[in-house]
Amino acid sequence: LNISGGTAPYTVLWSNSATTIDLTNITDGKYTVEITDANLCTKTDSATVGIFGENCVTEIPTIITPNGDGKNDVWRIENIQLYSNATIEVYTRWGKLVYRSDDGNQDPWDGTFKGKELPMDSYHYIIDLGDGSKPIIGSVTVNALPTASVSGDATICNGSSTNISITLTGTAPWDFTYTDGTTPVNITNQATSPYVVSVSPAVTTTYSITAVNDVNCTGTDFGTTATVTVNDLPTASVSGDATICNGSSTNISITLTGTAP
Repeated sequence: LNISGGTAPYTVLWSNSATTIDLTNITDGKYTVEITDANLCTKTDSATVGIFGENCVTEIPTIITPNGDGKNDVWRIENIQLYSNATIEVYTRWGKLVYRSDDGNQDPWDGTFKGKELPMDSYHYIIDLGDGSKPIIGSVTVNALPTASVSGDATICNGSSTNISITLTGTAPWDFTYTDGTTPVNITNQATSPYVVSVSPAVTTTYSITAVNDVNCTGTDFGTTATVTVNDLPTASVSGDATICNGSSTNISITLTGTAP
């Protein structure tokens, strides 16, 4: 308590009946103090006290999804700044240190190590608050972005069909959209990979992926395509109408379309 102004000596009375300038052994709560100077002038003020310990860092995320959508992109521990001597360390399951923060000034972890993305996995953290309390240990899962790739280049005859295959990575179930360049097809709650679909285009068509989401993240990698080339059915027509005498000959012509032989 700092007292200024008025005329000394001062009389101090706290709401907990203490009469000392400084309070000790206090608990959480609001404290009001009344100060009276030698001229019997009074001044009242109050302060709210919070006693913090491990409970202040209960907000420890268990998942990060670094996909740039603004949701769980980084691993940030709330209130860690209250512990000026805190140390945070994150290790792989094999004990390799991939992240460290000192002095309670946490730079949020983005799931990378030396600028490179870490694989999807569970990583183990140790948080030492530096206040003599027991370290906090746990794990955080880095979810990789889902991907979708389409394959199945083929050549078919008009009227036939072929399969294209869409391979998915990430955590099921998936929602994704593929298109033939004209009509988008939305697939939801796909539980397995690959997703195989039969197609029978009438003309040469290229299939591509335009969106993919898994249970955790929105993906951005779906740049592959599959092209189905459609050949027209071959035709054959005969010509050469003629009238001949018995024992003579004439030519007829058979015209073919398609690809030889």
